[in-house]
Amino acid sequence: MEVCIRESRLRNVGLPPGEIEAGKNFSGPAVTRLRVLGYGPDGCFELDTTKIDEALARIGEKAVTWIQIIGIRQVSVIKEIGERLSIHPLALADVAQTWGRAKLQDYNKQLFVVGNAAVLDRPAKHINIEQVSIVMGSNYLVTFQETESALFEPVESRIQDPQRFIRKRDTGYLLYALLDMLVDHLQASIDAVDEEVIAMEDSMLNSRQSLKLEEIYRHKRSVILLSRLASPMQEVAKRIEMIDNELVPDSLDYYFRDLHEHAVRAGDRVDHARSLLQNLQEYYHIEGDHRNNDVMRMLSVVATIFIPMSFVTGVYGMNFNTADGPYSMPELNNPYGYPICLAVLACYALFMYRYFKRKKWL
Repeated sequence: MEVCIRESRLRNVGLPPGEIEAGKNFSGPAVTRLRVLGYGPDGCFELDTTKIDEALARIGEKAVTWIQIIGIRQVSVIKEIGERLSIHPLALADVAQTWGRAKLQDYNKQLFVVGNAAVLDRPAKHINIEQVSIVMGSNYLVTFQETESALFEPVESRIQDPQRFIRKRDTGYLLYALLDMLVDHLQASIDAVDEEVIAMEDSMLNSRQSLKLEEIYRHKRSVILLSRLASPMQEVAKRIEMIDNELVPDSLDYYFRDLHEHAVRAGDRVDHARSLLQNLQEYYHIEGDHRNNDVMRMLSVVATIFIPMSFVTGVYGMNFNTADGPYSMPELNNPYGYPICLAVLACYALFMYRYFKRKKWL
């Protein structure tokens, strides 16, 4: 499973705090689109527009107004929305930082949350990671997305159903629902990587197939990137549960506690996958050492057999004549000396082979 990220790079060193850098290299639509979804117990409305005035004018018509900002390449639009909603400049700068660490900022009348979506694409076998920034006020919530991915489509479907519980709750519950969706996507992505790692381990144990080091490191990279999402999300869920702000009433503590538990579970799966990959990497190196030992043992056996034989043939290759004295080379002039020598060498090789087999060195 390959993880695909879109990470902004620092191009202009020395920018003032809160300054938004032009998003020339951002992906997503060139024109920022605003999708407004207002709802309450008495009804629901939807609006798709590119006009800021038209979108912001709908705030307050229903108990909760959710504005989705899709596309952040138009920096002027992001700045105007920030000015109209009194969003802190540092928060706006984080919106344009498309690979930020998940975090929570309490601005009293507003909450600013940065999260990361890890959307699993099983057919393509990769995971798309995208930052989602959330600004929540008393009766509105604004989300900033870089692309037009249908990330929160399940939440929208629940809002459009008048029988669902979310229609009766405030913006704090909507914040929980969106963060819960991010954690669910994260869990699904981590589970997919974990399944692939377990499949590698099972394949190694059952069929004795050799592992590929590049595949192990590719999965380790995916796990490391996913761990950068899981751990900060745990901190965000815990902080929201403990926060003292009227935007998040105490009645939501149980929900954010459950969110924290889900984030912890995702982190546990990351640790499990990392542990398995570490074991597979160690097994790969052990297996390589074992193969080298087998090769060296075979070469040692061959050398043990053939070195004495080479010595004998080398001695006979000196061709001493027996007529020179009683200590000259025997069998040199014997008509059967050559087959006798070959037979002795063959018997020696057979004896050494059977000896090594009995010792289980072969």
